[in-house]
Amino acid sequence: MFTLLKRLSALLIAGILLASSNVAMAEWETAWNMGFTTDYRFRGISQNNENGTFSGGVDFSHSSGWYVGTWAATVEQVELRGQKPDDADFELDLYGGYGGNFTSALSYDIGLLYYAYPQGWQLDFLEVYGSLSYDFGPAALTGGVAYSGDFFGETDDAQYYYVELDVPLPYFSDNLSASAHYGHQDIDDNAVFGTPDYDEWNIGVTYSWKGADFDLRYIDTDISDRRCFGGTDLCDDELVFSITANF
Repeated sequence: MFTLLKRLSALLIAGILLASSNVAMAEWETAWNMGFTTDYRFRGISQNNENGTFSGGVDFSHSSGWYVGTWAATVEQVELRGQKPDDADFELDLYGGYGGNFTSALSYDIGLLYYAYPQGWQLDFLEVYGSLSYDFGPAALTGGVAYSGDFFGETDDAQYYYVELDVPLPYFSDNLSASAHYGHQDIDDNAVFGTPDYDEWNIGVTYSWKGADFDLRYIDTDISDRRCFGGTDLCDDELVFSITANF
């Protein structure tokens, strides 16, 4: 599987470079974002010891469907995986992919995402991901999968599956929407990672106003405190508030 991942990575990177060369003279759209959340949760688990997190990123997209981008956030969690507390102060994500539509309602997305921890490089990992979305009109449903040949902290193969439902709420406001998410994470080396395979979910509402998104979300997993990194509450349920400015 890891050999297949490397081949897919090479093919996708080659495709991005080829597409970039073909549209080098064309104009790309650029979108920036900056945000703050009361707790950065990655697949249900706190990445900053349940403290506030600042983040920011930039995306470059082309009408052909190709895109690349980067996103960074402060973190404070690696000491739980046998690292020193100051080994990594932030996460830097680099990604690229291709998205489009099969029909006016059915869309797809495929790409690569590299999670980097500049001060704790042994935590770095690469994922290949893909998703399908269908817009029913009153709601949109998305299903996706991600695969890593060597997951966070060198924990070998890992697969992630998820479904999401997005529902606009025009009865209350054209700027208000609700969403729900359910995911399952499989990890080959659970002992090194610090948790068993697990399910995670969240539900919340988002209000968009003048380029900013205000999100309030309930997040939880099925991991007990006893099995959460040796006895922590980082996998417990929590109400998380986030603000993201887009420009």
